[in-house]
Amino acid sequence: MGTTTSIEDRSPRFLPDDSSVGKKSEKSEKSDSSPVNSSSSLNVIPKIPMTRESPPPQDLEWLKGKLLPRSQGVAYFLPPTNKELDRYQMQHELLCLAFGKYVPDVAEVLKPGAKEMAIEFDKVQFLGIDCVNIFPVNVKPSNCEFKLGNVLNGLDVADNSFDFVHIRALILGIRAEAWPYLIKECFRVCKPGGWIQVLECDQMAYNCGNAKEWYKSVVSVLTARGLDPYAATKLHIFLSEAGFTSVYRKMHSIPVGWCGYIGKLMLDNITSAAKAAKMTLASTNPGPDNEYNDFIDYIGRECSNSNAYYNFYAAWGKKPISNTSSRPEANS
Repeated sequence: MGTTTSIEDRSPRFLPDDSSVGKKSEKSEKSDSSPVNSSSSLNVIPKIPMTRESPPPQDLEWLKGKLLPRSQGVAYFLPPTNKELDRYQMQHELLCLAFGKYVPDVAEVLKPGAKEMAIEFDKVQFLGIDCVNIFPVNVKPSNCEFKLGNVLNGLDVADNSFDFVHIRALILGIRAEAWPYLIKECFRVCKPGGWIQVLECDQMAYNCGNAKEWYKSVVSVLTARGLDPYAATKLHIFLSEAGFTSVYRKMHSIPVGWCGYIGKLMLDNITSAAKAAKMTLASTNPGPDNEYNDFIDYIGRECSNSNAYYNFYAAWGKKPISNTSSRPEANS
């Protein structure tokens, strides 16, 4: 099955020069190719109806006062509000800082990476897929296409179509038993000799002081929903089992609230996500319901003061040149 690099523990592995990601450089702030900031991105994103009086798009439904994906089998519980779209842009910038500028995004609402890659590599065709139709509408390169679809129902794409497949940030939307099917479907659409890259975050914060018990509660809630909070640590295994060879993985530890700019991005990212997930995580708050947001802010301060960090994992592999593939059985 090819060689696989191994990381046996979850001890922190920060970037070689933390100062390089601890703040935004003057060049990155001025460059047109730097990640789009959240305030300017929303003018090209279709607004989402936020009241019950406005009928939601056909791919969304109201559930306990929240707009959530209607797609069958989708476990994602963060509503695609405008604040959440802001968070996706922030997360994209965070990952570009940690893993390098080009982390193309094929399975995320805003598709900022796919758009940037399409501009830079104008001879390459890019396709972004998501189960919710919230794609850029006014600013889109001619070689970049977006399609509505749920990978768990099988992609409407022919076998052996893509030279490169990238997925990320699906850990809160893919049930534990569905990961093998997801990767096998990616194997199917990847060309022989093509590559896959998967990027996910371990859902436990480490070295987080008094916030540790809260994170344990969050992991319990996610597990009860059928999700795997530690799927990020198994990406290389999923790739090997699907048939990819030359499988490797890399881990970066991202500070929460400390180490300058990247730490601030990470803190803002997790507190924003936790507040958006109030409907799901309310049981993890030891105080009154109306104090939930204050409690999340306390968790953020505790992480900052304790020098907490998250571990992000990237795994990639190559489809054998001699391989021919067909559509996998659901959840096989």
